[in-house]
Amino acid sequence: MLGFTIQEKKQSEAAQNAFASWSDLALVEWVADKQTDWPVAFSVLASRYRPWVFKRCLFRLANFHDAEDAAQDIVMKVYANLHQLKGRAQFRAWLRTVVDNYCNTFAVRRARYTTCDHFEQLIELHELYAFAVPHDVLAEKELVQRALSSLPENAQQVLRLRFYADHSLEEIANILCLTLSAAKARLYRAIEQFKVQYCKLDGEHLSSVTGAR
Repeated sequence: MLGFTIQEKKQSEAAQNAFASWSDLALVEWVADKQTDWPVAFSVLASRYRPWVFKRCLFRLANFHDAEDAAQDIVMKVYANLHQLKGRAQFRAWLRTVVDNYCNTFAVRRARYTTCDHFEQLIELHELYAFAVPHDVLAEKELVQRALSSLPENAQQVLRLRFYADHSLEEIANILCLTLSAAKARLYRAIEQFKVQYCKLDGEHLSSVTGAR
């Protein structure tokens, strides 16, 4: 059994050496069509792009460990979906899109699991405008969550990145692939949308409370 394993390893190394001289396009086509030793061909292709994928993830996520996890997941995602790529000569552009989309989703998902302490920062937005009678903290947080959940997805996304994940505007611009001015505009627009929704819900809540009395 050991002899077989050694022989198999030698065959794999020989295949890797053979594939090493192939172009990206040749490797992509070989893997996509699942030709002989295509997993080995993919490992060669992945080894070429893994450092770039990691660096782009690190740039997008600004966290070494998150970038490592994201890069690993992306390689597996590419492994599972490469056969679906139609324009195989566009592999690099496709890979860039896969990385950016994954990092955007990863950043938002990470923001949703951070501490709820940042609710307090969102609550401060409406306090500046002297909203009605103050409620207890739990009711206040519930109103904030309801107001936030009622916003369009892109508004929720930028608010979560800013107030939950505590990203700077520059980091948000990078994560969402926006210019700094566009990121600012989206954030400020989202804040205004939040204020409108919160004020509406706050008024409804206050009416229900006073009506109950």
